[in-house]
Amino acid sequence: RVVRVARSLRMLRLMRYTHLVRKLRLMTVAIVNCSMMLMWAVLALLLVTFLFAVVFLNATSQYVSDATSRNEYVDDMRTYFGSLFMTMVTLFMAVSGGVDWWVVMRLFLEVDVIYGLIFMLYVVITVLAVLNVINAIFVNDAMESTRTDHDLRMQGEWEDTRVMLERLTAIFEKMETEGSGEISDTSFIQQVEREELKMQFALLGLYYSDGINFFRLLDIDSNKSIGIDQFVMGCLRLKGGALLIDTNVLLEDTRALVATTGRANKKAIDIIGHQLKTVCDKFTQLESEKQEKTNQLETVIQGRKTRRGGL
Repeated sequence: RVVRVARSLRMLRLMRYTHLVRKLRLMTVAIVNCSMMLMWAVLALLLVTFLFAVVFLNATSQYVSDATSRNEYVDDMRTYFGSLFMTMVTLFMAVSGGVDWWVVMRLFLEVDVIYGLIFMLYVVITVLAVLNVINAIFVNDAMESTRTDHDLRMQGEWEDTRVMLERLTAIFEKMETEGSGEISDTSFIQQVEREELKMQFALLGLYYSDGINFFRLLDIDSNKSIGIDQFVMGCLRLKGGALLIDTNVLLEDTRALVATTGRANKKAIDIIGHQLKTVCDKFTQLESEKQEKTNQLETVIQGRKTRRGGL
């Protein structure tokens, strides 16, 4: 027994590494986050089962009390519907596979056809409505829990990126036939215009209308050729932006136009500022000359007044 306990503890220690198994972690997170929903689902199922169990218990109790001792169905009814608890258990087993529902249906038909129809209604409501709704809610909550779990999202993104890297590498190797490790602009444009490659890029989430704009976005250093690094990283950048390639080209053109316009405006502002400074300096010089002449004129007038006063 001690050895078994030690083995059990050893297995529990291995649970620390469950985060390495993504699927197991996904199931664990989904089960833990759906625990509250499980409680409400059980309560809803118990409520529906309880309501029908009350109806069936009254019917079978009346039938057993009125039946003779030689009735072959009395023992089965006492077994399956002897109490409210057993009635609920029987109904639950009928919809969960614990007992063949025809066995229960046969007993209800013996009581009355109406109760057989009510039992069919219970099966329809429970199986087609309640259980399916509960399953849908569980699936939705499980998906929401995986979206909110940071580690699972990181693992999912890493897996998607790895798959995309492998596919992009395979596409580049198929396009690069010269063995130089680079693809020229002419060869690239000719190959990406083929419908086969367009479909492959579309499966990766990359859409373009012409190869010229596609190449312009990938050729960052503008040397008319791209290597595998430029190709893969450029495609990942476009994929991450979640935009059409034509839109990216338009954005690049807009950025270039804005930059050119900004430089031209700055140059014009500098020229205007320089001219304004020249005009201001000229006005300052004229003002100084005017003030100087005014001072000279006042000096001459003052000298004449002084000479007249001396005479």
